[in-house]
Amino acid sequence: MRDTLGHAADHPYPLEVARAWASLGAIEAAVRRRAAARMAYGEAARRYARHGCTPWLRYVQAALDDLDGHGRPPTDLEQHIIDMVRAKATNRQIAAALHLSVKTVEAHLTRVYRMRGVRNRADLVSRLAQSQTPPR
Repeated sequence: MRDTLGHAADHPYPLEVARAWASLGAIEAAVRRRAAARMAYGEAARRYARHGCTPWLRYVQAALDDLDGHGRPPTDLEQHIIDMVRAKATNRQIAAALHLSVKTVEAHLTRVYRMRGVRNRADLVSRLAQSQTPPR
């Protein structure tokens, strides 16, 4: 399908091609192929933006945000973990304080990393510090 869509540049109905890219993104997301879904949704967003189709563009952007959880606030447990990471607690200390296993803490941290768009705890702390700093 991806090959066929790639050759549809001169299609008489460009919004239908964009919709096909959005559908491909939804299929890829459903089978948990996030990178492929991100690419397909991104292509759909570019095509919708090019043709000024704002309702579908908003739909695709929301799907991109939901793909890694960027559209939702952290749960109470995730917020507790974030606060403890900010206080420089180790995963083992967080697990003991919250009566969880270390693996559970790691799983929640992984979700938080995806949600915040960071790769590790140092990036998370840095990103949190930046968001706390008032603009000048």
